[in-house]
Amino acid sequence: MIYLVWAILNIGLFLFFVFVCFRATKLIKEKLGLFASIIFVFTLLSFVDAPNSSEQKLGETFDFNLDKDENKTYNNKRSEHVTLDNNLIFFINLNMVYNKNVDTITPILAGSAMSGLVAGHRWKAQTVTANVVGQTIKYTVDGLIEWKLLGLNIYTQSKTYTGSIDTR
Repeated sequence: MIYLVWAILNIGLFLFFVFVCFRATKLIKEKLGLFASIIFVFTLLSFVDAPNSSEQKLGETFDFNLDKDENKTYNNKRSEHVTLDNNLIFFINLNMVYNKNVDTITPILAGSAMSGLVAGHRWKAQTVTANVVGQTIKYTVDGLIEWKLLGLNIYTQSKTYTGSIDTR
């Protein structure tokens, strides 16, 4: 429930900010002229930029191919989708790709992402580990949920999810 309240707070503050910007632009146009209001709008838009390239991308994958054999082919690739966290407004998901032969299971890669109403929240997966035990892949996903208010990081919450995927 707190996630929903936080998202509504973010949306409300953003709409209020847009309203204030329109009012400010109108006042600037009346007091200083059209040119000054255009400069004001372009200056506001300059603060909206692409995410920093050093930040982790949403939905980044983690490669388990430890031997790095470029000639190795996987003929029996399979994919499993697991919901790690299901709350009122968003989901945190894990997608695991593995190769299954008659006697071996080899995790190839995994990706974790957040979906749903993510206003004011951001999921950043830090590590995904996978261990094969018999016909089961046991996984651990460590990551951070960032609580943002109008784009500024207010609080960072550490999360760890563990579970297993039955490959039978």
